[in-house]
Amino acid sequence: GIKEDIVKVDTILSWCEQFARTNTDDGLKYTASALMLSENISYQEGVAAAKFHRGGVYRVIGQYQEAINLLLESDSLFNELADHRSRAKVLNELGLVYRYQSKIEEAIDRHQMSAELSKSINDSLAMARALNNLATAYGRIGNVEEELKNRSLALEICRKKGARKMAA
Repeated sequence: GIKEDIVKVDTILSWCEQFARTNTDDGLKYTASALMLSENISYQEGVAAAKFHRGGVYRVIGQYQEAINLLLESDSLFNELADHRSRAKVLNELGLVYRYQSKIEEAIDRHQMSAELSKSINDSLAMARALNNLATAYGRIGNVEEELKNRSLALEICRKKGARKMAA
């Protein structure tokens, strides 16, 4: 039934959260399965999450336009679902893709949006990730002042939270 299918999708997506970006062949396979099953049962949260993870895999393998397309679709769905936590992750991922394409203004914009959204929902570690990525984007254009400001803010948040590492 639908409940069992939702559990299947959520299980696949849980794997994707951990491994899809490091094991890209399986990442593409599993995100495709999660997407298809989610669409078949009209599970919009699953569709949005599968597109997010699939976009992340495409970023890792350098297929940036495909990544952007999927991430924009995911962002739109999470916005409709009012899932701000997931939307902040998508915006941060979009920022990474734009940075890898050397579209630094777009990267800065997405990382700032992610940081602000994370702050609004009190997700300080997501905010720290976005600020850290924002700092890197500023560094790419030689804005050392903004780079250091955002890196310091990110580190301060991590120290308060006791986080040892800050993943993108």
